[in-house]
Amino acid sequence: GGPRSWQELLKEVAGAEKDIAERTTYQVKTTRLRRRPRRWWWAGATATAAALAAVGVYYAMTPGSAPPEPRQLDDMVRVPGGVFVYGQDGETPTLPTFWIDQGEVTIAEYAEFLDALEYMEALDPPQHMDFDHSDQPADKKGHEPPNWQEYYDAAVRGTRFEGMLVDVNCPVAYVDWWDAYAYAKWRGRRLPTEQEWEKAARGKTGLLYPWGDEPDASKLVSNIEGYEGWRPVDSVPGDKTTPGGVFGMAGNVSEWTSTLAPHPDLFGRQVPVLRGASFDDDPEKLPNLTVRRIVHDPSDAGPHVGFRTVADTNPSFDR
Repeated sequence: GGPRSWQELLKEVAGAEKDIAERTTYQVKTTRLRRRPRRWWWAGATATAAALAAVGVYYAMTPGSAPPEPRQLDDMVRVPGGVFVYGQDGETPTLPTFWIDQGEVTIAEYAEFLDALEYMEALDPPQHMDFDHSDQPADKKGHEPPNWQEYYDAAVRGTRFEGMLVDVNCPVAYVDWWDAYAYAKWRGRRLPTEQEWEKAARGKTGLLYPWGDEPDASKLVSNIEGYEGWRPVDSVPGDKTTPGGVFGMAGNVSEWTSTLAPHPDLFGRQVPVLRGASFDDDPEKLPNLTVRRIVHDPSDAGPHVGFRTVADTNPSFDR
């Protein structure tokens, strides 16, 4: 007769997924890892069918909903070199031309990075490529956040994590500075400096917000209906630097930079600087784009922090 309640349905799906997980293993292929059933192929196929049927019932009973598809969101925007207005004191430094991610690095993009690391580790012999920062603590192993599987599964399904709706096109969070550095290096890029981040956000004329000099809560990521926290990185046309087309500099998540500053409490220690507001900020008291946030430790991570990358040469030549 099938499930008679949402609770029964979710229980059946969870049981089927557990059954699948116990009957699968990774097998290295030429270009990627695939899950393949072992000798219990019939049981695995049955469990897969049950899970798909249950998920199908769920979406059939929920009009208009479907698992989110990863979108191609890795475009980069050229920021011309030259003089620009920087900081609260209106300094006018000069930067060379660089390219910056149009949107924050997404959950789907970060998952590709983790898959690549897993693939290299599974080779025979393992292919160890060093993307770690030279100062990364010895006790930090790998770049998968502690809650990654639960977080990623929720994003793939377009459901909730920690009470907030999330999908694979939202900015990746829960990554510390070491993770952001390693991802950027894997992509052949780097984290932006504070000056680069601010020039991309404010333009050469030094706007206080991507849209102008006045705060406007209606243009923030935190005002999309249906989302309480993260939003897809390209989903708020108001939070967009013009000209240039860089999304999410005023909200969504705050972003790691490569710039280091003195630790607020420990003399002689340098720690990374975060730039930009997040969904966690009060939209009525929105900090402008000159505000810097000095963290206490590069290993700090949380739901309101993500990142984007920059390149020194035209990324279209690398494709």
